[in-house]
Amino acid sequence: MKFTVGKVLLVGGVIASGIVFLFVMRSPAGKHWRFLARGEAYHAEVAAACDKLLSQDDETPPYQIRGSKLQLLPAVLRDLNPERVVVTTNYVMLRSDPGLMSYQIIWAPEDGDMSLWRLEVRFSDEPGSRVVVSRRRTAPGNLEGKADHMDRK
Repeated sequence: MKFTVGKVLLVGGVIASGIVFLFVMRSPAGKHWRFLARGEAYHAEVAAACDKLLSQDDETPPYQIRGSKLQLLPAVLRDLNPERVVVTTNYVMLRSDPGLMSYQIIWAPEDGDMSLWRLEVRFSDEPGSRVVVSRRRTAPGNLEGKADHMDRK
């Protein structure tokens, strides 16, 4: 088999592209994109798991889940590999790896309508957030808790 410069460059380019692709997909940015690509049914599962955290009586909100306690999360949340989870009386925030490429998944009520809850994703280098699912629910506890809701930013 005769190797030409073109073949060597093509093979090298394919290998380099594959390495870059794998690096990006394993980074927080890749995790963010994969989360967004999942369907609405999956996002509804994540929201339901966040509801479970809001209704637990194990700890008094606000509290953070970190380290080995992350293994106690519902499976759908644990599979997201959060660095930490913040639970207050009226929102849940999952945060990915710390740093410039981090993202947050937030389950919280709409500012103007506390019965309309939204699952939104914020990526550190993008302005604003993207709502992936929303639904009406009755929040246990702090229905008027604007102070907690506003502190999540």
